[in-house]
Amino acid sequence: MVRPASFAFNEQTAASNAFQKIDAIGHQAVHDLALHEFDQAVETLRQHEMDVVVVQDSLFPRKPDAIFPNNWFSVHEDAVVLYPMAAPNRRSERNTAFVEEVDQRLGEVRHVDLTNYEDDNKYLEGTGSLVLDRVNRIAYACLSQRTHEFLVTEWCNMMKYEPVLFHAELNHQPVYHTNVVMSIGNTVAVCCLDAIGIDDERNTLTQRLTEHHSLLTITLEQMQRFAGNMLLVRNKTNETFWVLSQAALESLDENQIVTLEKDGRLLPLTLDTIETFGGGSARCMLAETGW
Repeated sequence: MVRPASFAFNEQTAASNAFQKIDAIGHQAVHDLALHEFDQAVETLRQHEMDVVVVQDSLFPRKPDAIFPNNWFSVHEDAVVLYPMAAPNRRSERNTAFVEEVDQRLGEVRHVDLTNYEDDNKYLEGTGSLVLDRVNRIAYACLSQRTHEFLVTEWCNMMKYEPVLFHAELNHQPVYHTNVVMSIGNTVAVCCLDAIGIDDERNTLTQRLTEHHSLLTITLEQMQRFAGNMLLVRNKTNETFWVLSQAALESLDENQIVTLEKDGRLLPLTLDTIETFGGGSARCMLAETGW
């Protein structure tokens, strides 16, 4: 997790992110509130025996979205992958020291660097663009300006995953990242099928998800409250938790909660400021270093 130095509404990402709201209370107030939410989130995770690595963001260059590190790298059993980012001011989030720390924790792994595709205006934003079924080696990808079909295919060829591609919309705008549409647990998969307007894509996605998981569908309203943006994690004592925001939890009904609890306890984080002005939620803040 990256502790922000200058969290703010990012004008360079707003055009493609329907979840972002413009900063109406001033940069410093937004940053201070977001920083408090971040620190409380880390404390909550650690109270539940999570192994959390916190890296402090640098003040310069200014990086309003540094709090969302899952977009610029991902970690796998034999590789660390670096990703091409659509917004120029997000590219400076890539942190060599952070990658070196991951290397030290995992041992020697190969580095896969896709960042040169930024020169071709082709983007793939980490586990925002790719929701991974790591057990069955399936990569789900919602195509958008930030998730280029060619790069999804290239990534899958390199990492030996099978791609499942689809389009999703919110208010007639492409959904910017796959990980706000869906999440994959051990036995449960969460997905907003209502966001997928092409029948064949919706049917194929349903078929693939139900091959290995029970499918929990969420509504468009629940997706807007980030109910699709959660991550199943395991702590030091081998307990499993769905990490999600308080807003996402409050959007779920009792039956949905019972279904999710088959995979793990629900662990909510209060992220109202981060969600409102950053347009991302709990899963976006967590760049998992295990698999």
